[in-house]
Amino acid sequence: MHNDLLTARMSLKDKIKTVYGYSGSVCVVLAVWTTRLRLPDRTVLRLVAPVKTLKCDCRYRFALEDLGFVARCGNGILHTMPLAYAGLTWNFDNDLAGGAYGQGDLTALGAQTIADMNKNGVAVDTAHLNERSFWRVLDAAERPFDSHCACRSLNGHCRNLTDAQLKALAARGGIVGITAAKELGVPTFNSFVANVDHAVSVAGIDAVAIGTDLFGATMAEHLTTYSHFYFVENALYKRGYSKDDIDKLFCRNAARFFGAYRQCKQGRDVL
Repeated sequence: MHNDLLTARMSLKDKIKTVYGYSGSVCVVLAVWTTRLRLPDRTVLRLVAPVKTLKCDCRYRFALEDLGFVARCGNGILHTMPLAYAGLTWNFDNDLAGGAYGQGDLTALGAQTIADMNKNGVAVDTAHLNERSFWRVLDAAERPFDSHCACRSLNGHCRNLTDAQLKALAARGGIVGITAAKELGVPTFNSFVANVDHAVSVAGIDAVAIGTDLFGATMAEHLTTYSHFYFVENALYKRGYSKDDIDKLFCRNAARFFGAYRQCKQGRDVL
């Protein structure tokens, strides 16, 4: 549910080659990490444009990571670009909300931005929020979820979700994408599988998906490409997961979450 390819330090040629390399059975959300982009609203459209014109089998969606630029540029991009989801901040406090490394709270501008996202059928990503902002956003968002995180009970990283947060998102119909990022305390293949397993045990099989964070973080060993997740499938089988369970984790939960609200309140296809 989260892939930073569009803002990775790669040539456009290599990015397009990577998109073409995805299997036709893979549905990938390409997020634009806006935190350090200048003129982000224009830059986002420029980054997305080449991919939108591609004729390939991969099913891709777009997302925004860090809407902090709304304070400077306005929220017009929420109306002009079909987004699967967007997050209010990236790790630090901004004019919209408090980040995982900050102490801030959801602001009036943040609440208005969420209202605009609700109106336009854009899911609200709680990744990178601190707990204070998380609970406020959970109350304000029609479709809250977390695109990439791990389980804080397995390691203490503040970017990860507590069991209470996992349960709360599941209760709201949201899903949680488990990341394979070393930076969030998921250094190995086995630790990734353990995080998936724990999230399922807490939130339920219908509320967990795959988050990855490819091209935006250092991936756990043996999980550096999407093809490596074949081994995750085998590991889950050995833990007693059925084919139906694994299909939910790898695809169906995310497809249901993003497909259940295909038409926004203005009648436009948001996917």
